[in-house]
Amino acid sequence: MIRFYEYVRTIWLGALPQQLIRAILVAILFELLLVLVRRYIQARLKPVLLRDAGDPPAIRVARRRLLLAVPIFLSRAVLYVIAVLIILRIFGLQTWAEVVPIGLALVVVCLVAFWRVLRDVAQGYLILYDHLYTRGERVIIAGREGVVQEIGLRSTHLHTTEGANLIIPHSQVNEVVNLSRGKRAAAAEDTSS
Repeated sequence: MIRFYEYVRTIWLGALPQQLIRAILVAILFELLLVLVRRYIQARLKPVLLRDAGDPPAIRVARRRLLLAVPIFLSRAVLYVIAVLIILRIFGLQTWAEVVPIGLALVVVCLVAFWRVLRDVAQGYLILYDHLYTRGERVIIAGREGVVQEIGLRSTHLHTTEGANLIIPHSQVNEVVNLSRGKRAAAAEDTSS
């Protein structure tokens, strides 16, 4: 019983409870900050999200989900890393000397290893952001004409005029000719005249 009392006195009556309380407060603060950042991102992207107002609901939902997911994921990752570093510092770990160099080395290795994937994802995000084409539209991408079957962050699936299903990585999308929107705009001008 004396050993248990010594254990309680050294651990729970020492600095640990204060450190735990500080760590919990930091975690709560960063979760609240994450909610604010998420709302800010949604407000800033609202005009971009409304570009697809004429598209079918399923296509709008998929595009909007992807457009919001990327910046929210990145902001969450950055905020969580900062929160973990602060919490580790609260518990006495020398983050700048021990954790940050290892983390930076991991980031560099991941960037080198996944450079092509990251380039495709970044280009795909910009394609969705600019709303260059959507599923069901006839386009010319990378010199191939066809109907867009699916748009992801990494690639576009195109059903070509020859009947082939072509998967085009977004890093190869340099020029897009959207044949469907040209016809839709011409039809809208004819009805307004």
